[in-house]
Amino acid sequence: MPEEKLRLGGMALRNGLMVHGPTHWAAAVRGDDGEVKLASGRKPDLGGRAAEGLPGVRGVAKLAEAMAVIPLVKRALPEARLPMQDVRTVGAMAAAALGGHALRAAGSR
Repeated sequence: MPEEKLRLGGMALRNGLMVHGPTHWAAAVRGDDGEVKLASGRKPDLGGRAAEGLPGVRGVAKLAEAMAVIPLVKRALPEARLPMQDVRTVGAMAAAALGGHALRAAGSR
């Protein structure tokens, strides 16, 4: 009987990392004082397991479960710095969106 592969996801934080599996998440960050802080917990079940047989719904539910972990990490580790909390990252995202819009507008002429 072949073993089912364990699928993990994650996100690099500005001062650590976050990893999540099918049912749980864990995060580690280094505080400004140099101390490493850890937290973990269960992932919320937003219907990902119930939608296993529905390909379109399954993907949306799994993505929602993965995104729901971010506020849990932030609540458990307030010192965790997300990439989107940096002004440079937000500026780069805005510049990319505006640049894409300008290219599409120029191409439709």
